[in-house]
Amino acid sequence: MNENKGSWKGIAVVIVLAGLGIWWYSSSNNAVPADVSVNDAVTDTSDTANVSINRIDRASANVVSIAESISGASTFGSWLTSTGVASQITGKGPYTIFVPTDKAVSALKAGTFNNLSVAEQKRFVQYHIISGRALDIDAMQSGTIVALSKDALNFSNTNNIPMVNSAITVTQYKGSNGIVYVINAVLVPPEKSVI
Repeated sequence: MNENKGSWKGIAVVIVLAGLGIWWYSSSNNAVPADVSVNDAVTDTSDTANVSINRIDRASANVVSIAESISGASTFGSWLTSTGVASQITGKGPYTIFVPTDKAVSALKAGTFNNLSVAEQKRFVQYHIISGRALDIDAMQSGTIVALSKDALNFSNTNNIPMVNSAITVTQYKGSNGIVYVINAVLVPPEKSVI
């Protein structure tokens, strides 16, 4: 009977070690293999308790091509092109772009973007972009930075959760001319004050 208990303990140890090995292997392979597209690498989460940014190096692609090809965030990619903002940020940079997921866009009140004038749509998209800096959002404790739209974006890092305005960053893509962050909320520019 004691020999039976010993063999079960040995099997349990092997199972635990195999599970730990699988966990270690999957966590050490954060980079996307060359045959996996940018589209396959996006994760989305609304859980703020255990947020960790998935980091992907796409240094061979510029920030516009990355932003336009993110699966699950195609709406913002189309806005980037249709407003002409994409052509503003194809240069050397660096740039930081915050790309809301399609789920975040669908949470907007109907007509939020489509009912804007052409100039307002452009400003709306520019509010998601910082020109001249490739931000490491993890290093941002708090403060503001002016977006391409000339409006201030607010940054905070509470409980190791990096946020821009009220959006949580989910995935980071490092591109050839900057950084693209996938975020779980749309950044709506502040209303312009009338003086």
